[in-house]
Amino acid sequence: NVLSSVLSFILGIVIFKESAGLWQIIGSIIIVISVAQINMINKNGNGKISYLHLIMLLISICISTLSTIIDKYTTTYLTNFQVQFWFLLFVCLFSWIFFMIECIKKRKFIIQKSDFKNYWIYLAGIALFIGDVMLFLAYKVPGSQLITISIISKLKVVVSVLAGIAIFKEKNILKKIILVLIVIMGVVLISI
Repeated sequence: NVLSSVLSFILGIVIFKESAGLWQIIGSIIIVISVAQINMINKNGNGKISYLHLIMLLISICISTLSTIIDKYTTTYLTNFQVQFWFLLFVCLFSWIFFMIECIKKRKFIIQKSDFKNYWIYLAGIALFIGDVMLFLAYKVPGSQLITISIISKLKVVVSVLAGIAIFKEKNILKKIILVLIVIMGVVLISI
C-alpha cells in the first residue's frame, strides 16, 4: 500500500504533469516512511516472504496504483455520482462472483446467520461508501493533485492506530503514537 502511494506520486507527475515542491516531497517521504514503520510494528512473523507472496504483493501494488489513476482520470470527465455508481456496481458484481466461486469451492453457503447481526459489518460498509464519496469529491476540487491525495490518504493509518489502541488494546503504543505524530507532521509539510 505504501509502495502504491509512491508509484501514484511518480505517475501523477508523469501522466498528469503535476508538480511538487520541496516541502511536498519531504512531507511525502516522511509519511511513506512513517506508515511503513507502523506497518512493520504490526507484523508478527519473522519477516520472510515467499516468491508467490511477493508476486501477489507486486500485482496488488500495480492494481492499487492503476485504481488511483483511474479514479483521478474518471473524476475529470464524469460527475462524482457517476463515478460512485459505476464503482459500486462493479464492486458488487465482482464481489458476488467471488462469493459464488468460494461457495462452490467449499460446497456450502459461507455466510452465517450471525454475520447479519454483526453491526460492525454495516458500519464498515457505510464508512467505506462515505470515504469513497469524499475521495471522489477531493479529486474534483480545482487544482487537486493525485500526488497529494494519494499520500494524504495514508492518514487512515492514524485512525487505524488509534482504534487499535482503544478497541483492540494493541501493543507498542508509544512507538505508534510517535509515528502517527510524524505522519501528521508530514501532512503539515505537504500543505505548506
